[in-house]
Amino acid sequence: MVRPLRKWRVEFVVARRDDQALLDLLADAKYRKADGTTVRIVNALGRFGDTNAVGPILEILREGRGATVRSTAAIALGRLGDPDAIPDLRELLDDKDRPTRMWAMRSLGELGDRGSVDRLVEALRGDDSGVRAYAAGALGEIGDQAATPALIEALDDQKNMVRRSAAVALAELGDSRALEPVRHAHDEASGFTRRRIGRALEELETRFG
Repeated sequence: MVRPLRKWRVEFVVARRDDQALLDLLADAKYRKADGTTVRIVNALGRFGDTNAVGPILEILREGRGATVRSTAAIALGRLGDPDAIPDLRELLDDKDRPTRMWAMRSLGELGDRGSVDRLVEALRGDDSGVRAYAAGALGEIGDQAATPALIEALDDQKNMVRRSAAVALAELGDSRALEPVRHAHDEASGFTRRRIGRALEELETRFG
């Protein structure tokens, strides 16, 4: 349990946006022993964007803390944009916690990690529709056209959110091979999914006619 004074101090430092003070708190065993406090500090450091936080957050991640801490660390590392975090984020692709795996995918996408493309393609073909959607989004952000065939396959996914994510990703990749498949997916869709795929189609048509 976090003592009220410690909780107040964390909130005070967060409100001041004092990165160094947050790093000092994260290094203090009294503050980092509670998952809730650690989550608050790590989340703030990720939002504030100080890359000096990357090392300490990686240390927290390697301690084997709870799932919420791992997820928050994965999100923060993506926001901070330091490629030094990539190896640890790749390890989280095997995490037992589903949200942690999904946030690791998103962060690897934000970091443009081409070395994760094969793993993300594998996830895109997995059993979990939420994971498939996140994998598609990450592949789009990475921008490696090696993922184009798998994303085209995903346009036939049973889940609308996966089809939408795949179409958006294909528009981001800007591969001419995607034009006709996205056009077909648009014609077959309805409602919000049709509109979202339509925006992706417009982007591809602007490029390739």
